[in-house]
Amino acid sequence: MSVRERCGHEDTGVEAAPATEVEQVEAKAKSSEKGKATATVDSGELLGSAGLLRIEHRGELYTLRITRNDRLILTK
Repeated sequence: MSVRERCGHEDTGVEAAPATEVEQVEAKAKSSEKGKATATVDSGELLGSAGLLRIEHRGELYTLRITRNDRLILTK
């Protein structure tokens, strides 16, 4: 039984809109996988107001950030 069913919500087959920025990015990537297209995400949406994103990949931590020259840099 799904969470929606336990809460008394009827399953309409339509997913709820993503609430957080991460969920929005995941939703964009998931929808692009269906159409086999590559997802495009605005850097401002991805990095937020801090201009920084930490990415864990295969147990390693990376940092994606905007430089003073308004370029993106990925560091380990």
